[in-house]
Amino acid sequence: MRNAQQWRRQNNSMTMWLRVFMVGVCLEFAFAFSVQAQPAPPASEPLQNVIRWSTASEVDNFGFDVYRAEQEDGPFTRITQQPVPGAGTSDEPARYEYTDTTIKPGVQYYYYVESISMSGVREKFTPTFKARIKGTLPTTARLEGK
Repeated sequence: MRNAQQWRRQNNSMTMWLRVFMVGVCLEFAFAFSVQAQPAPPASEPLQNVIRWSTASEVDNFGFDVYRAEQEDGPFTRITQQPVPGAGTSDEPARYEYTDTTIKPGVQYYYYVESISMSGVREKFTPTFKARIKGTLPTTARLEGK
């Protein structure tokens, strides 16, 4: 078996071509990856958390409200001005999302989703979950010895 490797630069990306020669057969594979620098997001870009959930089916589902807290055990506040509309009664899976654009940098947030039936009955739909902290710069630790 004999291998041949070739690198090619084109449009700020690198592609590696690998040719493998075996008895009477030549296989060729290409692996590409970008080497372009990604611009940093503008400082004025709003911070947000996107909350996503799904249902396998729904029965008499009016919609969903999303709740947020800064502590895992609350107190929680409803952040949806209007419920996210549900699918009513459906045997089809459905996906939902709500974008929280009122977060502050460096603050830990916890969320849960509550379902609302057509008759107004409310029920916690998801467990409480923790969102990743946004808007903080990584810190570096400095060790000093004596």
